[in-house]
Amino acid sequence: MENSYNLDQSRKLPAYASLTPAGVDYFERALTLPPSRAVGENSLLSCSGSHAYTRFGHVVEYESTGCENACVLLAEINRNILDLISQPPQLQLTRPDCRGRNRPHAHTPDFLEIRPDAFTILECKPLAQLKNPKKFPGLTRDESGAWRYPPAEEAARRLGMSYGFFVPEDFPKTFLTNLQIFARITPDDLLVGKHKLLFRLRDELKECPRTIGELCKKFGEITGAFVFQAIKRQKLFGLITRQHFDADFLIFSTDEQMTAHERRLLTLAAPNTAPLGPMHATLLRAARTGMTAARAAEQRFDERRASKSKFNATDYRYRKRLDKSQIEGAPRIAAFVPDYPSRGRLVNGSRLTEAAVQAMRSHWSEFLKEGRPPNLTKQYGNFVEIAEITGQFIPSATTYKRYFHAEVAPEKIAFLQGGKRAFHQARQMVDGANANARLAIAGLHVHIDGVFADVKSKADEEKQYLRPIFFPMVDDATGFVLGRGIKVGKPSTVASLMALRDCYLRHDALPAKIFHDWGSEFWNSILSPALDYFQVSGARRPAGASRFGGLGESFNAQLSAYLQSLAGGMYFDQAGRAADGNKKSCATAALKLAEIIQLADHWMFEIWNNSPIGSNTLSPRELFEASLRIFPEAMVKVTDDALSRYHTSYPLKIKKYDYVRGFRYGGRRFNSEELGACRRRQETLTDPRLDVTDPSIVRAMSGKGLIVLRSLEFQRIQGLGDGARLQHQQDLLSYASRAAGNQLARNRSEERKHLEHQKVADALRDSTTSTTKNENDTSGNTQLAFPSTQESQDGAEIKRLEANFKKGGTS
Repeated sequence: MENSYNLDQSRKLPAYASLTPAGVDYFERALTLPPSRAVGENSLLSCSGSHAYTRFGHVVEYESTGCENACVLLAEINRNILDLISQPPQLQLTRPDCRGRNRPHAHTPDFLEIRPDAFTILECKPLAQLKNPKKFPGLTRDESGAWRYPPAEEAARRLGMSYGFFVPEDFPKTFLTNLQIFARITPDDLLVGKHKLLFRLRDELKECPRTIGELCKKFGEITGAFVFQAIKRQKLFGLITRQHFDADFLIFSTDEQMTAHERRLLTLAAPNTAPLGPMHATLLRAARTGMTAARAAEQRFDERRASKSKFNATDYRYRKRLDKSQIEGAPRIAAFVPDYPSRGRLVNGSRLTEAAVQAMRSHWSEFLKEGRPPNLTKQYGNFVEIAEITGQFIPSATTYKRYFHAEVAPEKIAFLQGGKRAFHQARQMVDGANANARLAIAGLHVHIDGVFADVKSKADEEKQYLRPIFFPMVDDATGFVLGRGIKVGKPSTVASLMALRDCYLRHDALPAKIFHDWGSEFWNSILSPALDYFQVSGARRPAGASRFGGLGESFNAQLSAYLQSLAGGMYFDQAGRAADGNKKSCATAALKLAEIIQLADHWMFEIWNNSPIGSNTLSPRELFEASLRIFPEAMVKVTDDALSRYHTSYPLKIKKYDYVRGFRYGGRRFNSEELGACRRRQETLTDPRLDVTDPSIVRAMSGKGLIVLRSLEFQRIQGLGDGARLQHQQDLLSYASRAAGNQLARNRSEERKHLEHQKVADALRDSTTSTTKNENDTSGNTQLAFPSTQESQDGAEIKRLEANFKKGGTS
């Protein structure tokens, strides 16, 4: 979507008047051009995605959930921020390199924040990265706690803008988690005319605090949004920075009651001791001789600075250490403490050549790929034997082990031995205190993925069934299945769009966020615009961490097990997944596609949704409906109109059409009576799309709106079930490849017949030539040869073969 806050509105802001000519050009490029790089493209371990704004009317992309997405959600609830642009153009700044020399640098900020009085270029970074002096050389922190980066501030000043940092550690972790629902709560005043209700609530809370779930059950007219606005106005009280704002959130009647509860929490919590940084640690382990040398070095440094002497290599080294001490908050003397315990070791790595280091890397990689256990003693012995044969340099066992431990983590060992599955199983879990938590609210986090139903046809059937693939949408908080898409053959975006259609037809709404992997059926230029139209956020789980699937992956495993239990089921074995050989015994199927779909839908929507999971006493449907009564904002209302159907239809690559015959696709014609009016108005139809549930309908956009075109199969398809419709859809989508394959087979058949005919003709011609030559040699005289009876028969045979070939015959 385009930015709702357009250039005309921006030019009326006071901040626009303070822009320089270069700043005007930068600002307008940021507002009109796409992001300067693909957001989340190289994300391996972070969860990237897009947030669908409800207030600004456009989507902002982010590269991490805990940092950039938190900044986006804060901007959503901050009414002073008019707009937020992701990935604005690069800044050209000058910053010092590792030797202190100023070098040009291209810097791509994360966001451009638009306020009435200021345009601010924002960089979102966690505290650990800001403390790394190599990332931002010269970075300091002023007395107010704000981070100052002079090179970027100077570049922004030349544009007439300001530069700032967003650091998630500046906010409580729980508050950042609560922003998931705070950003969706309406700004409309929900307390108007509810004074009596607030009085009844406070009276209810006098004896003891109650949860939101308890109050909403007793007072049916309140919701979580009502409670949040009451807390903001201090009509009610709650610890929104210490407790997740879900159904178990506690509400208090007075501030004193809440403060007493918070004090009890503090007595229960263990004290947090911040770990010492490296400069602190160096200072603590310094002996008397080290401290004496440190004071002398500090005095020499100060004297050289007082005399304004030119910086030498030692001064540069001390200045970098001083910056580290200041960022860490360590005493100044820590920068001058010599590292005596490290004396004797090589400062700049090892004296080994790069070839020797590469030889060690190649060896342990090949050693582990062979499946041998990572026993370093045996591994080093194997390396020594190979090195003696090849004449390579042999380092000591200690050096070999040091390089191995420095470069090969346990996850990499598992990957070399067992592939991606072993890699994910060996990865260390995240500390719960640092994890990006999800609120237990239905609709805020819905997972979608594909589940294969491998089913073979009966042995006596000529046509093989293509396997159906189910794409269920599973709520991660309750396990409730909201909808599903189905595709026959290979995974495709058709099934993702069908899942959206099925979800809003069942519930008149879509979830606030849809979570998926990096599969081509999700990460493409089709599904993202559809989510943008419905104002639904999308998140891509990290490419290097499949465990982010949550309850959705658990449901998919149960669904897969059920599908394999059907008559004729065959357990699938994809790359990287373990498979039980006992489950591969079935070779024939007793069910057709329509029956499989009917059974799977019954299991998902009737059995699973209505059966308690694990230790829960309520079913997923009951949990989902209870959560929705408290937080209806977690679902986006959708009306089943023409545009909704259009945006959940599959785009077709049709370049030509005719006003009389309509569109041609998949060997069929799609036409409409409205094409005559389009012809008179000289309108061009654009972006044709195939309906995901009815393969006889194509929708196209004209100057007067949508036009629905139908094929001659329309009336027949209206009475068909899901299985037959999916078969027709598969025939349409695979028509081009099948037609190309059939044409190739026909061409090969014709060429084969032509070569056979040519072979017969050549053989007959050689036989005729040989007979004529023998007759000439016998007589000794060259005479005029008349064709014999046999030759005439051979010529007639050749002509008969040529005639049959032209008619398409074989004999």
